[in-house]
Amino acid sequence: MINLTYATKTIYRDFLTRWVRPTWGSLNIRDVRTIAIENWLRKLLRANGSPLAPSTKAKIRNLMSVLFNHAIRHEWLEQGRNPILLVRQSAKRQRIPEWLEPEELSALLSQLDRCFRVMVFLDAATGLRRSELLALQWGDVEFENLQIVVQRSIYRNVVGNCKTEASKKPVPMDPILAAELWAWKQHSSYSQPYDWVFASPRTKGKNPYWPYIILSRIVRPGRNASRNSKACRLAHVPAQLFHDIDRKRRKREGGTRTYAALELPLHTGNLFSGSNSVKAGRPTSGNSDDCPLEGRGNRSARAVILAQDTATEPNR
Repeated sequence: MINLTYATKTIYRDFLTRWVRPTWGSLNIRDVRTIAIENWLRKLLRANGSPLAPSTKAKIRNLMSVLFNHAIRHEWLEQGRNPILLVRQSAKRQRIPEWLEPEELSALLSQLDRCFRVMVFLDAATGLRRSELLALQWGDVEFENLQIVVQRSIYRNVVGNCKTEASKKPVPMDPILAAELWAWKQHSSYSQPYDWVFASPRTKGKNPYWPYIILSRIVRPGRNASRNSKACRLAHVPAQLFHDIDRKRRKREGGTRTYAALELPLHTGNLFSGSNSVKAGRPTSGNSDDCPLEGRGNRSARAVILAQDTATEPNR
């Protein structure tokens, strides 16, 4: 597990402790049979008594296969004696994700306070994983270059590497998205290069927000409220913005991870990854004239002005 991320190590350790070891820990490795594994996987339950997701069962099967391959490699088991290879376990989704259209996303954004509005907007426009999104520091955001340098991830407040090398490629920003981030930087109490972009006031900026809290207390209630709301006060966020950024990401990553974050209000797949210098520096006033996006077109200037609302910083 040397090259695995902290999140993967934690999840694998939980699989072994919670499910694998209690059933198979005392059994001789040569006595494990394929059909027995299949029957066992079918019976696995969550803590609340509901069936375990097929994708989770598939991960447990794959982990057990790695263990048997390790035993074969060290000659604790004969070659070709991995019983997990023949185990049938589907990883098919239990339900089809509900994707948000740009209009629906705008309605959701209109229900959120400034910090979480910027957070959801950023994730939807870039497709960052939640571990990368919450690990962003202000030093990673290059306003003058209109890009974000993803350098780290965070899981349970433990900072580690990104999941893949491709994840470290710079993420392009539209001027409107950059303007929203700049306005949040001016408003935030934690705006130094090494501060978290979405620092939690509860921890006095020491840690970023906890993703589960954001989903359960902020995003999902906001999504439910947006379904009954006809108002959309973020009219300056055009649908074309998402198509522009999507096209940039497809060109940069060969079509992977595009628009992935648009399912974030209903699923936990993406929402919830530094450079130590921001060329623009910390603003000395709240005027849009200090913004490094000046001269980049009317769209960014208009977005800066619209972002200067009276919302207070959330204390969650």
